Amino acid sequence: MERSFPQYSRCAAPGDAYSMSAVGGWLALALLSFAFGTAAGGAWAIVSLILAEAV
Repeated sequence: MERSFPQYSRCAAPGDAYSMSAVGGWLALALLSFAFGTAAGGAWAIVSLILAEAV
């Protein structure tokens, strides 16, 4: 058990790094889409406020 554990951790290290980078990529994508969605939502709120004031 003790002998196979370091071998397992060595083998898992590249996979962990890959999965972490993949998770980081998805997180960045989610943050970007959330930021764009919030910006679009804010712009729509401003436009709707202007339209409400105009009407």
